[in-house]
Amino acid sequence: MQPTVTARVLTVVIALVCVIAGLALSAEGGFRLLRTYSTLDFSLSSIGIALALQVAGALLFAAAALTGLWSSAGLLACLVLGLAAFALVAAPGMAIALFSSVEGLPLPWFSTLFQGPPQFVLLTLGAAGVAIKLQRSASKPRKGSGAGHVVGLLGSPLLIIGGLLLAARGVQANYALMSAFGNAPADLQPVLLIVIGGVMLFGGVLLVRWSPYGLLLPALVLLVAAVISFTPALSHVVLPIMLIPLVLLNGIALAGTLVGVTIVAAVVRSRSRRLARHAS
Repeated sequence: MQPTVTARVLTVVIALVCVIAGLALSAEGGFRLLRTYSTLDFSLSSIGIALALQVAGALLFAAAALTGLWSSAGLLACLVLGLAAFALVAAPGMAIALFSSVEGLPLPWFSTLFQGPPQFVLLTLGAAGVAIKLQRSASKPRKGSGAGHVVGLLGSPLLIIGGLLLAARGVQANYALMSAFGNAPADLQPVLLIVIGGVMLFGGVLLVRWSPYGLLLPALVLLVAAVISFTPALSHVVLPIMLIPLVLLNGIALAGTLVGVTIVAAVVRSRSRRLARHAS
């Protein structure tokens, strides 16, 4: 059954409201966590508030993913925002100009462009929207066993984790460029890393058509790594690795997004197979 126009409009509104609010919470949480690393203030209050904001953001991202149960339109709208976020982070000068043109915009909301969530979360939701739309439109849903299932289980974690690392490296490099030279033109190498990493992430999530549960391993890796990185005893290890904050400061939010997408992809796939059996 194809979603109605009303369902499409509602899912777009709900998904966008959820992701924008989630990004705001994740931005503030990530900013606070970054401050704990820079000041070595690992007190329960500092970490607790930051993590609470991260969890709240993760729940909102998962809620945005759940709109895919009714229509893919909301998730596809997230894809448009995700591509815009990638364009901004690939061109720091453009990001600075946009930030400067909006008075009163909190600094964490701007800095979150260079922490990963807008690119990674929105692209993940958008790729899930494409996968779910393909699943719904397929006349014969793919079987859950065989080579396709193995490809999904193995390919998703490799592409997602590899894509996150590559894109985060590019994001961090452009952030360093922006911090050092202001509105200097973007360097080609970081932009290529961002593009390649984004394509890998998109492809990894797209494989939920074959095996929705392939997203659970990356979610678990992100969650465990994020929690470990908050351990004060490891701060001397985490601080020198500039890639770590960009991926792990929002690891909980990213993990929540992947879990939400997994649930939606599994339910939609099950529905498609059930409808196909009834039709045959």
